[in-house]
Amino acid sequence: MMVPIRARLCRRALSVGLALLLGASAPACNTVAGAGDPSPRGDNKAKVSAAGYEASARSTTPDYAGQVARESPQTDLEASADRAKAALRESGSSVPNDQIDGLVDRAKDHPDPSKGEISKKDAADALDEITDVARRRNVNANAAAALVGKVANAPNANKLAEARAEVNAVRRAADNAAPGTQVDAAVGVNMRRKEADLGNGQKVDLDEIPDADVVYKDKSSTVHVKEVKNAGSATRKEDFANQVERLTKWADKEPGRKAAVEIETTDRWTEIFSQFKPARDGKPPKDTRTAAGEMAKNGVDLKIAGQSLSADQLGRMQSAIDERTKNGTMDWPEMQDPESAKAYLGIAAQEATAVKEAVEEANKNLGMTHPCPGQDGSQDLGIAALSKAAPCGGEESGLSSALSSPTYGGVDFSSLQLRYLSDHAGSGVQYAFSAKAAQKGLEQDSSSGLSALTESMADLRTWLVLSPDTFWVNLSPDEPDRIIDTKLGQTNAGRALLEADWRMKQTQGALLDPKTSFGAEYWRRLGGSSGQVCYSSRMWIVPGDVEIREDGDSLYVLKATLDVKAKAEDVAGLGQSSCNADPAETARNERLEQEMLVPKIVKAVNSEPEYGPLRRAFLARVVAQWIRDRHAGGHSTSFDKLIDSGDLGPASLRGSWQPKQVYDAYLRSINEGDFTYERTTRVGNTTVTYVMRTGGVDFGKLPSEKLSSAEMDQKVPRLAETIRQAAGQPATASDGSVWLGDTAAAPQIGTWDRISTYLGGRTGILVIVVVALAILLLFVRDGSALRRKSSG
Repeated sequence: MMVPIRARLCRRALSVGLALLLGASAPACNTVAGAGDPSPRGDNKAKVSAAGYEASARSTTPDYAGQVARESPQTDLEASADRAKAALRESGSSVPNDQIDGLVDRAKDHPDPSKGEISKKDAADALDEITDVARRRNVNANAAAALVGKVANAPNANKLAEARAEVNAVRRAADNAAPGTQVDAAVGVNMRRKEADLGNGQKVDLDEIPDADVVYKDKSSTVHVKEVKNAGSATRKEDFANQVERLTKWADKEPGRKAAVEIETTDRWTEIFSQFKPARDGKPPKDTRTAAGEMAKNGVDLKIAGQSLSADQLGRMQSAIDERTKNGTMDWPEMQDPESAKAYLGIAAQEATAVKEAVEEANKNLGMTHPCPGQDGSQDLGIAALSKAAPCGGEESGLSSALSSPTYGGVDFSSLQLRYLSDHAGSGVQYAFSAKAAQKGLEQDSSSGLSALTESMADLRTWLVLSPDTFWVNLSPDEPDRIIDTKLGQTNAGRALLEADWRMKQTQGALLDPKTSFGAEYWRRLGGSSGQVCYSSRMWIVPGDVEIREDGDSLYVLKATLDVKAKAEDVAGLGQSSCNADPAETARNERLEQEMLVPKIVKAVNSEPEYGPLRRAFLARVVAQWIRDRHAGGHSTSFDKLIDSGDLGPASLRGSWQPKQVYDAYLRSINEGDFTYERTTRVGNTTVTYVMRTGGVDFGKLPSEKLSSAEMDQKVPRLAETIRQAAGQPATASDGSVWLGDTAAAPQIGTWDRISTYLGGRTGILVIVVVALAILLLFVRDGSALRRKSSG
């Protein structure tokens, strides 16, 4: 039976989240060489329209219907050509009109596919698309000209389709690009441009990437490089494998980078699973690698006609296909598009099996009890969490409602934060997240919300099991052995802190650029009137104002901001000398820093998207401190066995990330001048030497202010009532924030059956959330559960 798309997404999200938090081994991603070649039996016989993706790609194309009468394909084509020429003139493009005319001349009313002839409709559509690109102000002018040239000079239908795929990828990137930046394209070593230009002096080194189809920075400050193909068959080359490997090396070089592949249509999409050089004429295969296998191995995600496949999913799909091909049971017509392929190959079931084994083992070791009230009304609640709504009957929770809704409850998941917890030790846990309302036109998917939720729970566990004296990170060029505590460096929380420190240095560098009005003014005032000025300092992030309301067993976090500290400090390293400046001069420059620079850094840390993971980790730190304080005060909590246990368990990061990657990126930026460690410049008659800051993040101490009920009601009227409503549906507080809540309980018998049943409904996606909380609690009574499992 065909599984609804959203239900399939629910299953996939659940199993991935469970595997992460349980510490269970994820299903193998390494591919097994298949004996067969999918393409002869593949999707050529049953092509599926990529309308969903193409509609998205064309959604921003100006609608010229009505402006020109649709009398004939030739009329349409000529009108599109005129608009393209006008747009190119307006943008100052160097592409001559005769190139546009050449495409018009090559287009046919009745094209012969065998000759690769271009239809007039395709030519007209392509011209409308480049018109849109030419008029976008956030697309690099050189990139736009290169794309226009590719389209206008396409010799055949296939080359035109390839060019259009790149054009539409640029248009999508432009829609998602950060304000004040621009999208670059057709850049790389082979294009004689080794750096992408993202505008305002922002350059991205592309290292050895030969040809980057699209480069841009999104609203969260992540820099993306996209490899774009028109059809799956275009990936079936050895060069593609090399490109994927280079993309991964580029992305791993420093934080805030992501490389991915986009295929515009589902045309021959299953060839991503075909061997590069399969067996033919009785001869063995010369190259058993596949595009899907290479993307899986290198951790590169894929989007096909708007449908996403993670690297992990690609690996498991490849393995399933290889096995079925070997057994002679592979039915290629079932693979019409990525969603139907995942259902056919049973990828969700594979994920669920691995998680089921881990959950069943935990149940056996811990003797968990039934999650719902018995016939006598009793309910023995313990250590794992499961939504009370679906397993026990009743309505959806606020969280499930938001995650299941086509509009995701109107919530901006990037702002999701844990701000309420009620811990009735031995009888369940209630919790709620707050978020900002989504702005009109915001593009997101449930994975962003699921990531925020699972990371919050993992961070909460981290702050509970590790000692607060380890809650710091430090980036300083002369302290390579004091970057982060060893255990904290194995967690998402540690990664959030370290990458935030790195981003803060980038924020500082951008602010101090003398080409900007702010940077020029700062340098002018730093220069003073003396003949020479030298200043160095340290800047670090610490907890700011924290306001909480404690009501018995419940915690409300009303305010939790971050602060930035700065002080003058001699800095030496990488062969540089320290300032040893005059104390009076140093004090003056320190005041200038506090007055001009620190407020802007504080604002960025508390509001910019790139610091979202840090803010989320900080909210979890606030909740963890409340639990710690209750425990220290003699209160019994559901987390007593976790506190200071050192048992990271499922909070340990999976994957290849290491703290040294951030440190190495920091050193490269110093050496390569992304921001300068020591800079000397002339300001009027003054020589100014400015030594770049060291710094860090320190969450070791967490002071907070406790509010009364009246004070809480004054700040956010009727918040307690809002949170009660949020348990059943998304609820908006008086300050405009949206709250999503749920309740956790502890099952013993039939846990997996109930989870499986729950997954079948539209609320199934929430299980990842409540089971995340379950896993947080899973090792409270016996932290050795996983150790016994792994050693047994």
